[in-house]
This record gives sequence, C-alpha cells and structure tokens, in this order.
Amino acid sequence: MPVHYALSDGLVGVLGMWGLWTLARRGQLLAGLGLGLFGLAGLIGVVRITSGLIEPMAVLHKSVSQLGGLAGLILILSGLVRHLGLKVPALGVLAAATVAVAIAVRMPAVGQGLFAAGLLAGIVVLAVAPGAVSLRAQSALAFGLMLPNVLLLRSAPALNPDLRWHAYHLIVALWLLLLPFCLSERVKAAPEAA
Repeated sequence: MPVHYALSDGLVGVLGMWGLWTLARRGQLLAGLGLGLFGLAGLIGVVRITSGLIEPMAVLHKSVSQLGGLAGLILILSGLVRHLGLKVPALGVLAAATVAVAIAVRMPAVGQGLFAAGLLAGIVVLAVAPGAVSLRAQSALAFGLMLPNVLLLRSAPALNPDLRWHAYHLIVALWLLLLPFCLSERVKAAPEAA
C-alpha cells in the first residue's frame, strides 16, 4: 500500500475530528461523535499506512471504517431528525447503533444495506425538513453525496486502485466537511435528549 494513500485518509481523519469538535460545541454531541468515528477510521488508516503495519492493522482499519461508519451514521441521523422536531433519547440512539453493528458483524452484506438505507433516510429527512426549498435541496444533495460514493465509486473496476482510493476518500472528506452544514439549525429544533 503506497504511502500516498495516507494523505486522503489523513484528510478524512482531520475533517472527522473537526466535525466532532464543531458539533460538540453546538451541543450536538451524538452527531459529532458520529463524525468522529469516521475521523478515527481515517487516523487509523494513516497510522496503518505510514507505520508499514499494512497487514497487522488491516482488520482494525476495516472494522473501524465499516462498523464505526455504520454506528457513526446512526449517530449523525439522530442529529438530522432534530430538524423534524423529534427528540431522540441518547440511550435509544446508542442502542440502535449497537444493534446495527451487531447485525453487520454477523451479516456484513446486511450492514452495507443498513448503511445505504441510513443514507437514504438522511436524504429524505433533509428534503422534508422545515426551511426554504433551496436550503432543503442543498442539504439533501450534500448528504446524498456519500451514496454513489459507497455504491459505485468504492468498488469501481474501471478506475485504477490509486485513483479509486483517493477519489473515494476525498468524497468522504468532502461529505464530512458538509455535514455540520446539514446539521445546522433551520428552525428551533428539538434539543438532544440525554
């Protein structure tokens, strides 16, 4: 695995942690932790690649990327539903994330389906949330950026591996950069439940 792979993984790491910090400062800790899980996967990738521990850290990197990504998406969705005025108890969100991860461990294909369904759910929530049509459309499109990335680009056989790696990770990084915008207040939203 070439060392330059660490550059785009590092960008994911930095932007995920920036999103965690940004959302936590706004009082959206659960959603922020969701972005932080994506950032953690990127930082693990940087350590894996730059240390030369490609094979020894492969399972850890893959697990945090896929399982942490699924749990992170559920935490992010808990922040999105606030736009609809719904109060979601933190314990319920954490339980849903735990169950989804447990299912994904036993049935990885189902976990991938849950991730795609979560992305679709986020797009729908942002499209129907209160606010100007242009704001809803921009938010839904920004959130939806990840869907073709995971469904098409991540495994696109027509692209060489370097281009596929960097394109996928750069789109993840862009998604992480846009998520705090998607999670910003449109109207007086319900506060996170403890």
